[in-house]
Amino acid sequence: MAARTVDLGFLLRDVRRQRELAQRAFDEGRRIDDLCKAADVPNRAFLEETRNRWLKMAGALAENAYRTSTIGSIVVFALR
Repeated sequence: MAARTVDLGFLLRDVRRQRELAQRAFDEGRRIDDLCKAADVPNRAFLEETRNRWLKMAGALAENAYRTSTIGSIVVFALR
């Protein structure tokens, strides 16, 4: 019975924070992509690798936020 009174607000805050971080990482990846497109960029390969890592991290954070929100929905449904 005690499980029914659990506040899942922490889960929602975590999902929002993960989405925010994913958006920031995606924005950083796009910013680096714009730098890569500049004509005179030294060490372009390093920038492209960094861009790919930022975009990969953004995708992973977004996926994790999605899965966490799905799990939260299942838990809420199961507790009802």
